[in-house]
Amino acid sequence: MTDVAVMQLQLLEHIVPMPDLTIGQAMEVAKIPERFNEKRISALITLVTGYPELADKLTVQERYYFLLNQQALSQNKYSAKSNLSEYLVDTVESLVPKEHLDEETQIGVQHIRGAHVCLLETICENLFDWTCGLMACQLFGNISSIVGGDMVWDKLDDSLTQNELNKQVLERAKTISDLSEFNFNNLAELFDSLISNLSHYVDTSIDNKGITVIGEVAGEYTPARFQALFELRGHARQLARYIVE
Repeated sequence: MTDVAVMQLQLLEHIVPMPDLTIGQAMEVAKIPERFNEKRISALITLVTGYPELADKLTVQERYYFLLNQQALSQNKYSAKSNLSEYLVDTVESLVPKEHLDEETQIGVQHIRGAHVCLLETICENLFDWTCGLMACQLFGNISSIVGGDMVWDKLDDSLTQNELNKQVLERAKTISDLSEFNFNNLAELFDSLISNLSHYVDTSIDNKGITVIGEVAGEYTPARFQALFELRGHARQLARYIVE
């Protein structure tokens, strides 16, 4: 008997294996409390692909694209009752920039990645926190051109240690939260316009609980929350619910 061919998933810079999740792997993911969905997604990506550092480096859009495909492979309710294409954005990988710089303001945005959102879900309590956190992680360049003062931010690159990342994100988020209403609105509006240039695979948004995926369902744009392990059924689902208690 020949082995069943393992699905390969094309991401922006990687082609990763997509075998079905084993029950043992699912229980490992289930050890992480459900409220930390981003950490669960990281664990799932690591276990399924076998690449320990990949989940932190993937963009949030790549991570949810991976999750949606993994759930479709497991025939969860979204693949059974809905159409995966409702949540997908046509993407040509070679055309997705690594960052985008606004020439007029000299403010840029970089992708939001796994390491960023795993940090944010531990420190953000509501939509405002998430908004400040995303801007803190993604904005770089001459922030002063919008808010005044003397504020130039470097990009948060992969060379930062976890402690350095935590420190910079917290400091920047505090700076954003201390802005006047006028400056905050101007910066947030610019941020929203810039991040559209980095779109790929899925459209994401945020609410009080964190990242959501936007789908066009029955002609309306609707946010959906995709949880790691949601595709588990029967006894496996029951075990996963109680494994952290």
